Amino acid sequence: MQANLQLIKQRLFDCAREGIARDYQFNVPATPEELSQQVLQSLDQKACANPLDQKYDNNAIFRAVVRTLGSNSRKWTTFRSNEQKIQQILSDFRVEGVERNPPNCFDLARLLPDQTATADACAILNWAHLLSENQNYYATVVEASDRLQHRFNEREGQYIPSHKLFLCVVAHFTDSSHGAQARKWPGMGFVLGSEFLRNLHWNGFKPDRHIKRLLNRWTNDQINVQQAMEHLRHVIGHRDSALSDNLRWSLTGMEITPDDHRANFSQFDNLLWLLGAYVERKGRESEYNYMVSEPADHPV
Repeated sequence: MQANLQLIKQRLFDCAREGIARDYQFNVPATPEELSQQVLQSLDQKACANPLDQKYDNNAIFRAVVRTLGSNSRKWTTFRSNEQKIQQILSDFRVEGVERNPPNCFDLARLLPDQTATADACAILNWAHLLSENQNYYATVVEASDRLQHRFNEREGQYIPSHKLFLCVVAHFTDSSHGAQARKWPGMGFVLGSEFLRNLHWNGFKPDRHIKRLLNRWTNDQINVQQAMEHLRHVIGHRDSALSDNLRWSLTGMEITPDDHRANFSQFDNLLWLLGAYVERKGRESEYNYMVSEPADHPV
């Protein structure tokens, strides 16, 4: 069972191309494929093959943080329209500048309008402080990833694929239990943590509320990812219900991803999110069948 990607693109084009073009600030496209490419280019989340081989300085990390928290619970166009002002108030996304001359949290929050504005602004400033205390923060992410890789290898006798490592790393750094507070990413739970890694070009599926709703509607418990969940929960080291729910829907989303998009789950996920946000809205879903019956050739 896989998603009918062409139908998703066509429905986005037929029902929402003008709204999407307006919100993502590009000209109204002439074809469904052009619409999809324009959005994906705007989001800039193309996955790299080997995320652990990447090199990011702390300023690049900080910019990814701001893009992540800036898009939390608000339209992307809202963040984009204020991005230059946000960049200015945050010393051109330079960590040392923010630490030396931190903006008032409420001044930053005014550029992030919506219900999470203050929390997101404070989290951004907390990130600046965290990064200022870690000269090469991405090395911390790589070291944690290596430990998770080793744990998976001990259990399974093989290295973990990058899209599953993605889930383990997100769970590791968004764990809010008492013993994990020192490493927790400020202001980020599993969903925002997934967005953050995708902004660093990791290959992964983000279990956003729109995604969960559509997957639940389309798959009707026909996809069994229980064994994969168990393996990952063993590697992660805890198995609370919220984690299990996020793993379940992330793995399910990966399972229905068309074969030619499995090297870049993020891009398929983004198109699926657009469908839920603009076309198949909550309580107003259509009866279109977005699935094809052929089984996936490459299970997650």
